[in-house]
Amino acid sequence: MFLFRLALRLGRTVGELERTMSYGELLEWHEFYTLDPFDEARGDLRNAMLMSLLANVNRDRKKHPKAISFTDFMPFHDAEKNRMAAVERERAEVLHLPKKVKVDPALLTYMFVASGVKPPGTKG
Repeated sequence: MFLFRLALRLGRTVGELERTMSYGELLEWHEFYTLDPFDEARGDLRNAMLMSLLANVNRDRKKHPKAISFTDFMPFHDAEKNRMAAVERERAEVLHLPKKVKVDPALLTYMFVASGVKPPGTKG
C-alpha cells in the first residue's frame, strides 16, 4: 500500500516508481513517511483538534464538566488507532520488495536503530 500512497503523492504510477526508484530511495521515502505522514489522516487529525478546541471553549461547563476529546471528531478514529501498526506492516513490505540495487548496510542499520527496532542478525 505504501507504493500506492507514494505514487499518488508524487503524481506518478506505481509502475513508474518500480522501474525508476532505487530500493535505497524507497526506504528513505518510507522513513520520511513514518515521521511525517502525507495522507488525509493528518488533515483529519488537525480538523478534529480544531473542532474539539472550539467545542470546549463554547461548552457549558456545568452541563458538560468533562472536556470534549478530539477523538470525538475523528471520522475514522478506530482506523487511526491502528495506523502505526499499518506503518509497521508497510515497513516490512518495503523491506521485502525485490531489490533493484544493492542497499548500503549502514542505511538499513540506521533505519532500524532510528525506529527503535533491533536490526536482524544482531546479537543481544
